Amino acid sequence: MAIEPELHDELSRNCGDKEYESTGEAVGLLTLDYDCTINASADEMAEGVRALRNDPEILKALKLRNAQVDGRITDLVSTVEIFSMNEMFSEEVAP
Repeated sequence: MAIEPELHDELSRNCGDKEYESTGEAVGLLTLDYDCTINASADEMAEGVRALRNDPEILKALKLRNAQVDGRITDLVSTVEIFSMNEMFSEEVAP
């Protein structure tokens, strides 16, 4: 909410989660393990950084997001265990 929509779109498009190509599994896997290039100017990036640093709500928002992600991980682990899906996640998957 603190940065301009154009910068947010740029970050999401070029530096956001990338989905592995599906090999028929019902589970989509995401990665952030890649180099990303941002086409925003240094001034646009500096403005975005300033906006985030000056946002008094950012720390609370990040804590909330962390709790949400933690909850989703717990849900996923429970689902894997309930449906005996452990073997699906036992081998290494490459992009």
